[in-house]
Amino acid sequence: MLQTDEDKARSEKIHNHLRSYFKWKCEADKDLAQRTAFKWTILRPGELSNASGIGKASIGRTHLSPAISVGIFSLAIIANMTDQNILEAR
Repeated sequence: MLQTDEDKARSEKIHNHLRSYFKWKCEADKDLAQRTAFKWTILRPGELSNASGIGKASIGRTHLSPAISVGIFSLAIIANMTDQNILEAR
């Protein structure tokens, strides 16, 4: 998937402000990805909003926009923690 100009501009702005945080977050994610003693999932929304959810989210390698609703992201966390597919039930 190709990045849009808007994705690139948003990414550069965020990285300029949080460069050190992202460096060490990436290192922690790489370390976690090598672990096999427990199940893990990395949920990383591009941007959260307070808008009402419409029951859809982009999963996998996606663009940084549009923002995902806090409600839908919360459902993804709950579904992951409980191993239930409640996102499709909505």
